[in-house]
Amino acid sequence: MNMFRFKRPVAGEAREVSKLSWEADIVLNERRSRLIAWRVASVSMLLVMLMVISLMLLIPLKQVVPYVVTVDRLTGESSITSSAKDFVASSTLNDKHWIKSFLIARERYSYQLLQHDYDLVKALAGEASWKSYAKLYEGSNARDKVLEANTEILPTVLSITLHGNGMASVRYELRTRNVRTNDEAVLTRHVATLRYRYQAQSAKREFEMIDNPLGFTIDGYQTDPEFMSKDADGGAK
Repeated sequence: MNMFRFKRPVAGEAREVSKLSWEADIVLNERRSRLIAWRVASVSMLLVMLMVISLMLLIPLKQVVPYVVTVDRLTGESSITSSAKDFVASSTLNDKHWIKSFLIARERYSYQLLQHDYDLVKALAGEASWKSYAKLYEGSNARDKVLEANTEILPTVLSITLHGNGMASVRYELRTRNVRTNDEAVLTRHVATLRYRYQAQSAKREFEMIDNPLGFTIDGYQTDPEFMSKDADGGAK
């Protein structure tokens, strides 16, 4: 005699179980699909946010580099003025800065700025260059005694070209006028050739190094008129 009796499932019950299993699979697949969709959406939103942040960081770096077209007043020749972006090294900027400072002080004659220019040329010039400049202010025909406060000579640097190995050339314009009569200024063009270097200044005192902290030195200087005219200065200085 069997103590336990097993009841066999009827056909209807089997169909119900199969139906419930199928519905459970659908719900599970739907949940998985939603989870995947949320993950994809979250990643997409994160990428969009990163792109926006990147653009915000790049916007300040965007700049418009202006180019100025310069027209020569005498020849009518036009040229594009270089911007600071064209200079590739800080050493190039240093060289051009000190060359320009020396040339302006060397060629300028302004009675009010005479002592300043004299001291600056002395600070930047080597022995030979300094002697040739100092002679201009020696003797009875010294420059300041002849011109006094009646004449003003103002240089304008047009271009500076570095040739390497401590050599450079400068195109510049001199505007000479009589400040007493206020006559029309006379313009002349010149080209200066310079030889320069940097030297240690350990032996100099602090106040002497202030005007020339890098030890920039002009060892050779010569200037000639760019073209011959009745107003141009003759010969080299």
